[in-house]
Amino acid sequence: YSDGLTEAAGDKRQQFGLKRACGIIEALRGRPVQEIVDGLFHAVDAFALEQKDDITVVVVRCRG
Repeated sequence: YSDGLTEAAGDKRQQFGLKRACGIIEALRGRPVQEIVDGLFHAVDAFALEQKDDITVVVVRCRG
């Protein structure tokens, strides 16, 4: 991910944060990769009052 994900600002300038991002990833564990990406973007969109920075997310599924 890029810092635009964790630094997205919500109410009272609170940042989205790594803990929130990891919680979403954990909740979507086992779902299709695109669903995880979409879930992260949806959560940031719902949280952030205004998103000024770009966001890059790469999800890799390891099987083995």
